[in-house]
Amino acid sequence: MAAFYGRNHVKFSSKIHAIFFDMDNTLIQTRKADVKAVNKIAELLQGYSMQKDEADFCAGNFLKAFRKCPDNPSMSLDQWRSELWKNALPTKYQHLAYEVYEQWLSFRYHFLQLPSELVQMLRQLRKNYLLAIISNGPSNAQWEKIHKLGLNMGKNSLFDFILISGDCEWEKPDARIFNAACNYLGVAPQNCIMIGDKLDTDIKGAIEAGLFASVWIPLNFPAPVEQKDNSVVADITISNIYELNSLLIVDDQPTTSSMQGQSTSGNMRSLKLKASRANGSSNGPLTSSSMSSSAMHLSSGCFSTSKNKAAYPYSKRFLSPPDLENDASNASDGS
Repeated sequence: MAAFYGRNHVKFSSKIHAIFFDMDNTLIQTRKADVKAVNKIAELLQGYSMQKDEADFCAGNFLKAFRKCPDNPSMSLDQWRSELWKNALPTKYQHLAYEVYEQWLSFRYHFLQLPSELVQMLRQLRKNYLLAIISNGPSNAQWEKIHKLGLNMGKNSLFDFILISGDCEWEKPDARIFNAACNYLGVAPQNCIMIGDKLDTDIKGAIEAGLFASVWIPLNFPAPVEQKDNSVVADITISNIYELNSLLIVDDQPTTSSMQGQSTSGNMRSLKLKASRANGSSNGPLTSSSMSSSAMHLSSGCFSTSKNKAAYPYSKRFLSPPDLENDASNASDGS
């Protein structure tokens, strides 16, 4: 197990056992999909004798209102979104609100579908690492995406755990939401990395929670439109999620024992983090283009999830595991 230079260039050895992903605009391209969906609706509205400018205006008004308030706890998702469309449409077209909503929903999930390459990458990572989603947002709206896109957690799914801020008391960047995920999975924060698109939630939260590293995928690469907190610097910056293939290199390694001390057959995989910080120098945040000069190697081991599944049974919604307020003090360090 090789030495790593972690945050603040502190040299230490560790094992990565869990990878946390943000959902919107990281795993799924929500903003782009929503724009494409309303553009399709604008085209359909023109079929009802609506002028293009008016159709574009209506679609834009819906999207603005939807982004401002994607969920209303007093209504079902169908009712609320239909109401948003009704308010966005001119009076003589408001009777079409539910029909327009259904068309929009179909377009939305067509554009939100995960590419097969991404699914394959996640399945490959999950062979040896715990994968989790930590997402900010209202419960119903986020779980709809999860179910419709097949992001469910469980034995035959893509993820071991999913945590939505709307189901608990915290949201990113609160360190407690990261520590809750660590507790649930039975891993220590220093054995986890976070991948997300927002500095002020994903990256800041990962740093404050004491995760091993943070990987930033800016929404607009290479020049983010907005950087609210200039003091937040990700450990690594990449242009898109597929660059994780070059960041998290998978190699065949000799068979090792699992965390439970049982001999395993087949291959274990090692995590290679290509980084210019291998020599401990302070050269600022890493980017994918700066990660070819040297490599640091970190053995992942063969992490067995069966132990964690027994200790923390899966649930459709977030169930508070024990000692969530203790900053993962009871989580295994995985060593």
